[in-house]
Amino acid sequence: KIQWWVESKQDLQNTNKELQGLRDKYALSSANEKQQLAAQITILEKKLEDLHQSIKEQEKAIRKAELGN
Repeated sequence: KIQWWVESKQDLQNTNKELQGLRDKYALSSANEKQQLAAQITILEKKLEDLHQSIKEQEKAIRKAELGN
């Protein structure tokens, strides 16, 4: 459980960096490029949302296991 949590936190950091890079690129792009980047950004934002939720649920499970529940 803890290994999964650590890997998920790393994935979260990497995805955040990737998303920020795409947002920076979006700001400097042409209209056509912005259309393509917008789709990629939306996918990454959804992935971040899912990762946050998954990590939160895993943290609850880890705390329960630590407390012996």
